Amino acid sequence: MLSLILAFLATLLAAYLGPAAALISQISQRQGKRPNLLATAMLASGLCSLLALWLARRVPLIMPSPQGQDWIAGLALLLAIIALLRRRAAALPDEPTHSLFAALLVFIAKQAADSPRWLLFGMTILCPDLSAQLILGGVAGPALALLIAWTKA
Repeated sequence: MLSLILAFLATLLAAYLGPAAALISQISQRQGKRPNLLATAMLASGLCSLLALWLARRVPLIMPSPQGQDWIAGLALLLAIIALLRRRAAALPDEPTHSLFAALLVFIAKQAADSPRWLLFGMTILCPDLSAQLILGGVAGPALALLIAWTKA
């Protein structure tokens, strides 16, 4: 239970400071609060989190050494920090499309290697037995961050 809460809080904070939350806020300010857009962003977030978990579960097959796995997890956590530190304001396109499929692709591109996914990847490598709890926290945290950014727009 503690791992679920920690994964939730860590990914919530990282996602709220990430580019996807800023993007949904900007688009919602320009186009209005569209629930379909929020659902699309949450779907992209969940897919990216599941991809990070799936990749983390494959690391022991590639690197059976526990020391090597620890190094990969450490690098993933370092990349999460770097992703947070290199935040910059993204320019919103002049006329963003209203297509949800295009929005899904953009949100997947923004979230595929962002800080919450690196955190989830590293935590899953370090604690493979807790992957079910980590994925619940890792999906719920960014989803709540997107909801908060959407409602504040």
